[in-house]
Amino acid sequence: MSFKKAQPGHSGQRGSGGGLWGALFCCGRPEAEEEAPSHQQPTPSHLPPHHLVPAASPMHVGEPFIGPIQLQDVNKPCLVLDLDETLVHSSFKPVHNPDYIIPVEIDGNVTDVYVLKRPWVDYFMEEMGKIYEIVVFTASLSKYADPLLDMLDTSHVIRWRLFRESCYPHHGNYVKDLTSLGREMGKIIIIDNSPHSYAFQPQNALPISSFIDDPADNDLLDAIPYLQELARCADVSEVLVANGGYVPRKSFHSRGIPVPDRKFA
Repeated sequence: MSFKKAQPGHSGQRGSGGGLWGALFCCGRPEAEEEAPSHQQPTPSHLPPHHLVPAASPMHVGEPFIGPIQLQDVNKPCLVLDLDETLVHSSFKPVHNPDYIIPVEIDGNVTDVYVLKRPWVDYFMEEMGKIYEIVVFTASLSKYADPLLDMLDTSHVIRWRLFRESCYPHHGNYVKDLTSLGREMGKIIIIDNSPHSYAFQPQNALPISSFIDDPADNDLLDAIPYLQELARCADVSEVLVANGGYVPRKSFHSRGIPVPDRKFA
């Protein structure tokens, strides 16, 4: 794959969600934003708008939120993954054939959360764990997200988990400040369906659509070839900026790559 190269030249207030939903999850669709500047590539219709100018300076000071790079991850770039509407979709309402049901205590009452996995998430996690240090960074509460990740991480590739208390409040949203990871910024990619989440470092983001319940969703599968190429780049943020945040999008099928067995979907 050929990318364009760049040319020289914590816990706190709640986000926009309300009620039980906002108290537990943080996975709403981003609000409409202004049209992207003309120097950027047009936004693909199924992806959120992506502005490459940071909304504010990083807020993190002090020690990193995660530990040193483990031996098996030395020389790997860092892939930061959102949880809700990126890897899974969760609901308080019963859904047909949920992958998981998570009992969560809220205000003294136990409520079931019904979870649907995004198609191909198991295969995606297994493949990405081979070439990236995996961090799941969610604005949801740990009492819901932690047991869910215990079940979701079947390949045991998630090295670090960060929850709402590791986010920074900014204009009513929870922002994931990537400087808090203590990793080289040119070696970090974040995949998140909400642009608000990476507002401090949009140059490190690979946008993805919001997953609700579409069984034909292939976004995680289609992201694998891009991420395999990006893992070999000296500075992933340079490549993402040069491509307006949207590396050339091709379906897995159109690349002539053998599609994995559907059992992984």
